[in-house]
Amino acid sequence: MKAYLEPLLHPCDNSLIAKRVRLSSFDHPYHFHPEIEITFIAKSSGTRVIGDHIGSFQAGELYILGANVPHVFRNTLCPAGGAEAEVLQFQGERMHGFPEARGFNRLLDRSDSGMVFDCATSERGARLMRQIRQTKGVRRLPGIGFALHGSRDQTAHNEIFPLNRTELSPDHSMR
Repeated sequence: MKAYLEPLLHPCDNSLIAKRVRLSSFDHPYHFHPEIEITFIAKSSGTRVIGDHIGSFQAGELYILGANVPHVFRNTLCPAGGAEAEVLQFQGERMHGFPEARGFNRLLDRSDSGMVFDCATSERGARLMRQIRQTKGVRRLPGIGFALHGSRDQTAHNEIFPLNRTELSPDHSMR
C-alpha cells in the first residue's frame, strides 16, 4: 500500500494546528505529512495502519506519529454516534539547547515509529489537547510537552508502546 503526501495548511500566525475532527466515520486515505501528529480518539473504533503496523483502535487512545510516518484510522463499520478525534500537528523541531526538554526530545525521536500511550497518559493528554485547541498564541506551546511528557520522563516508563517496526522506503511504501 502506498501512502500519499497530505499537505497541511498552517495558519500564518500559528506553528501548530489544533483541531477537533467530527465525521460520520473515519475514512481518510493512507497518508503522511512532514508534521508530527498527536491524535486522541474521542469516539469511534476500527482499524489503524501506522507504517507496517496493522491493529485496532478504540475510543480513549492517544497516538503520536512522527514526521512522515504513513498512517490511517479507518472505521470498519459506520459508527452509530459518528467518529471524533482531537488532533495536534506541528513541525518536528526539537528544543535543543534546553536541558529541561531532554525527555520530550527523546519522546519525539521515538515517535518515528508511531506510538500509542497507556490509558492514564491518554486521558491526561486528551484534556491538555482540548485546552491547547481552545487557547491562542504563545500559551499553546507549553501544552504540547505536558500533553505527552507530563511532569516525569515517560521514556523511562512502560506507558508508551511503539507500533511501526519496518523502515519505510523514500516513496513511503513498505520495504
